[in-house]
Amino acid sequence: MAWPGRSGAALPLVGRGWTVAVLSALVFGAVFLSVVTTVTAAARTALPERHWTAAITGLTTAFALGQRLGPVPAGALSDGPGGTAAGLATGAAPLALGALVAWAQPGRVRRSRIPPPGTVG
Repeated sequence: MAWPGRSGAALPLVGRGWTVAVLSALVFGAVFLSVVTTVTAAARTALPERHWTAAITGLTTAFALGQRLGPVPAGALSDGPGGTAAGLATGAAPLALGALVAWAQPGRVRRSRIPPPGTVG
């Protein structure tokens, strides 16, 4: 979700109009639901099997809390003098930070070490 999601969230900051809004929704929405799948794959790749459940639970809970609480400051900022751009920037900033943290992880893998279903691993 790193770069496509962040760029989709930031599109309304650089352009206006219906086309930009639809493009932003499509780009962000296309990668948004991959977060939980990505977290699951990352936990399985980075941790021993005995820690998978706790890690996936914690990361999914943190994601859900962000989904639940994030709109509050973004909405408050959007209602202030900075307008919608301030609220959108508040949403795009954590995505950019998350992308940097994900990119900086040691031992990032391009391929999953989890064997595909039906194969012997």
